[in-house]
Amino acid sequence: FLFQFDIPPNETRQIYLRLKSHDGLHEPCPILLWDQQSFALANGLRNLGIGLYFGIMLVMAIYNLFVFLVVKDRAYAYYVIYIIGFFFWLTTYFGYSFQYLWPNSYIWGNQAIIVSSSFWAVFMIQFVRSFLDTKQLVPWFDKFGQIAIGGLIFNIIFSFTGNYAIGIQIILGLGIPVCLATITAGAICFKAGFRPARYFLLAWTTLLLSIVIFVFKIAGILPTTLITEKSIQIGSAIEVILLSLALAD
Repeated sequence: FLFQFDIPPNETRQIYLRLKSHDGLHEPCPILLWDQQSFALANGLRNLGIGLYFGIMLVMAIYNLFVFLVVKDRAYAYYVIYIIGFFFWLTTYFGYSFQYLWPNSYIWGNQAIIVSSSFWAVFMIQFVRSFLDTKQLVPWFDKFGQIAIGGLIFNIIFSFTGNYAIGIQIILGLGIPVCLATITAGAICFKAGFRPARYFLLAWTTLLLSIVIFVFKIAGILPTTLITEKSIQIGSAIEVILLSLALAD
């Protein structure tokens, strides 16, 4: 959010900011004071970077959609839906959906975070199950994935109760073990001689590292810097490219 203040040179102003959350959960809110010229320059560079990132994600989604239409491999379909879901979650998290799609509905803006993050996680798990053929190679992960998908679908339905904090806690409670289990499953498949698991492991480790940095930033453990703020975009862009190489392999 941007607030404009007119502060004449050599003068001071006292400014009060009130934060309210119905369930007690909100992220740290770093406050930055800009002059107009500096902000315009920084915001232009930020929008350029965001546009580049969204362009990469959309290109990879469209490319893999065309591949799916040719080869009819379900892993590609899950992958495309996963990318689109992740794309929508990030546009919602960074406020673009609120700005352009539902500017008068802040309640749905919160709820959409839960719905979109749970949605892309469902299809991410489906992609892993299909790509690694976990039913044959890693049966325990296949069953675990089904349980996690059930929990995420429940979270989507539960989000309509408006309990934002509980929804976030469910995502974190499911997300951490799913991430660790996915890396373990990838390592098992790689050890069994499944060659594309090389790209898969590298891609997943990159994304997981970026998510850890991002969560530490949200929790206030790491400061808000260019790297911590953009970590999830950098990590996910590298991940979608590496996973496309894995699928091609």
